[in-house]
Amino acid sequence: MLSPFHIRTARSALEISQIELAKSTDLAIKTVQKMEYGFDEFVNVNARSLIKVKRFFEERGIEFIEATNDGSIAGVGIRFFPPERDL
Repeated sequence: MLSPFHIRTARSALEISQIELAKSTDLAIKTVQKMEYGFDEFVNVNARSLIKVKRFFEERGIEFIEATNDGSIAGVGIRFFPPERDL
């Protein structure tokens, strides 16, 4: 399950600001800020907004790693597969 920690970490991996993420996903900056608040649960965030943000990151090479089966947050994170660049 996607979490605020995932959003902050993915944004950091792409080196983009909250404002850039908001503009790229057609969301209000306040929505992005709400998504990043906390660690493991979203507070008052629309499911459609989460889908937009998740898709945005996945299209840029971010893979979200979920919690382990025992329900703990151990192992939660992201993998980043940057697009290959011509040198």
